[in-house]
Amino acid sequence: MGELIKNPVRELQVKYKELESGFKVWLSNQSLAVEAAVVTATSSLQGAAIGGLMGSFTSDLSLPQPPPGSTTAGAMASLQQAQ
Repeated sequence: MGELIKNPVRELQVKYKELESGFKVWLSNQSLAVEAAVVTATSSLQGAAIGGLMGSFTSDLSLPQPPPGSTTAGAMASLQQAQ
C-alpha cells in the first residue's frame, strides 16, 4: 500500500494544462502576424476535427421514412396540386 495509484485522467488533464500554458507563453512572445497565423491554423484544425466527429456521428443516423400512402404523402400531393 506504499505505492500511490495515480489517476490517468487527472494526469492527462495536468499534462494538457502544462502544454496549453507553455503554448500560450510561446505565442505571446511571437509577432502579431505569427500569432494571427497560428491562432487561425489551430482554430481551423479544431473546427475540422469537430466537423469530422459530427459527420461521423450523423452518417450513422438514419431517419425513418414515412410509409407510402401516409398523411405526409397525401399532404405533399395536395400541396403540389395547389401550386
